[in-house]
Amino acid sequence: MKAEYFGDTAESLQNTTFSKMVGGRIHPRYRFQYSGSIELRENQLLIENWVNIHLQDIVSISCAYDENFSRFTTNYDIRLGFFTKGEPLIIQTRQQTYYLMINWNFFSGFTDNREWFRFIEEKRGKLSST
Repeated sequence: MKAEYFGDTAESLQNTTFSKMVGGRIHPRYRFQYSGSIELRENQLLIENWVNIHLQDIVSISCAYDENFSRFTTNYDIRLGFFTKGEPLIIQTRQQTYYLMINWNFFSGFTDNREWFRFIEEKRGKLSST
């Protein structure tokens, strides 16, 4: 499974500048340091230009807004993603917390994050049962 992503860390999102906050509402490339392709393999996420995450290293995974990534981070109220399907995919490992937007759509603000969440959870479940 392969897609395009925008992403950053919790630390970077917490320490962002005002201009990046404003720019991020226009397009994620102005807010997030990392972008490229993401691929889910049997036991890891290959995140181009950034990091590879082994599924067994994931402490928690969610698809929700939080104090680091709100509805306003990449959307404003004219995009449907402001209301639904715009939440970040948050992957926490022992070392870092990653925020991803997978296949973000400029016009709607929707992402494929919920689907990726399910696929990653399924693969993690298979790894832990073997």
